[in-house]
Amino acid sequence: MTRKHRNRRVTAKRPARRASTNHQSRHRILSAVGVGLAAVGLVAAGILIPNKPWWPLPETAAVLVWTVPDAQTTKYSLTDLETTLTSIADNHDSVLLVAVDGDGHVTSTAVDMTPRTSGGEILNVPARAKQATREKISSIETRMNEAVPGTQSRAMYVGLLSARIPKDASVYLFSSGIDLTSPVDMRVLDWQTPAQQVIDTVTAAQAVPKLTGNPVTFYLTAPSDSGGQDVRASQTQYLHDLWTALLLNGGASSVSFVDGIQGEPASTQNVPVAPLPILPATPVAPQPAPDHGVTCTLDAVAFEYGTDVLMDEQSVASSLSLCVDAMKTASKVTITGTCSYEGGFDSQGRPLQPDYDQQLAASRATRVESLLISMGIPAQVITTEGFGGVDHLPHPEDPASPLNRVVIIRATEIIN
Repeated sequence: MTRKHRNRRVTAKRPARRASTNHQSRHRILSAVGVGLAAVGLVAAGILIPNKPWWPLPETAAVLVWTVPDAQTTKYSLTDLETTLTSIADNHDSVLLVAVDGDGHVTSTAVDMTPRTSGGEILNVPARAKQATREKISSIETRMNEAVPGTQSRAMYVGLLSARIPKDASVYLFSSGIDLTSPVDMRVLDWQTPAQQVIDTVTAAQAVPKLTGNPVTFYLTAPSDSGGQDVRASQTQYLHDLWTALLLNGGASSVSFVDGIQGEPASTQNVPVAPLPILPATPVAPQPAPDHGVTCTLDAVAFEYGTDVLMDEQSVASSLSLCVDAMKTASKVTITGTCSYEGGFDSQGRPLQPDYDQQLAASRATRVESLLISMGIPAQVITTEGFGGVDHLPHPEDPASPLNRVVIIRATEIIN
């Protein structure tokens, strides 16, 4: 009786508080319902991954990392990864999205790729599951191309320092590779600082990303059509060498690159442009040749990749000045262009598509002919030829060797 009486007294003394408590309880319930509905919406969108007992947390099968879009780089595309992402969805796994702002700040979001209904149930009808996966991939691509106001730099490397990358997961990087933030500021590295020197610097500063056996594929986006940049083949190779060293130093198991082509700008947001220095003139020394002649060899680095356009005509002319001086009294000058072959071969070991290489080699020889004429070599003494495939290569034992991508100038019957 005493206990019941005590309870009645407490209730009787604070009726107003009980009403308030009931009101607060209803408010909490409604709030919880609202949060729950919001969570269901996020789950349906694949943004929020619920824990048990709904379903097991999916394994992170891949990590997509990108620098926020700017006007200098081409719009990001997941076309090449569609098959990979679809397989991840079919396996009911997840991907981790990591956006890297201009200052290196990262925003990470786990996305369950499992095709589900709006209620969270797994879609078992193949056609509906496939459509749901396509929509999810499209939504990820849209997110990757969302501009972030105030972006004034690029900082992929700094972002990787703070990103939490799951062990062994495949990593896909999307960026121009032209960081503008220390310690990988391309304006400071000037496209020529040795990769090992950069490695020594970041290692000493303990600024090394934590990659644990992750295979990395770097989608190196090309400058946009209106981006105001023109990255040359030699600069692209520098980016390959630099990022390979940086990522392997961080623990990546392998690094490969997919080089993009120019296209639509990813954003209207401008960032500073890393200047590309004029290629230095490297003198080409005339080498003695039969018939009292000389030979000069011009490497393919003098040309834009895949074209007969000279990177810097003035620089190339300066490089060939010693050769031209030695050839001005020659009665015959032969310019031979060669291109290494990297395609397939038939059962007899012959190239399947040699025509492209031969035509490129011939057009490069013609381009050098025009340059030599402008430098004082008489046009009537010059002949040109071009070889591709495996014919007449300087190093036929290795048709794919870079040493076969050259223009050789031979002068004979030089009158002293």
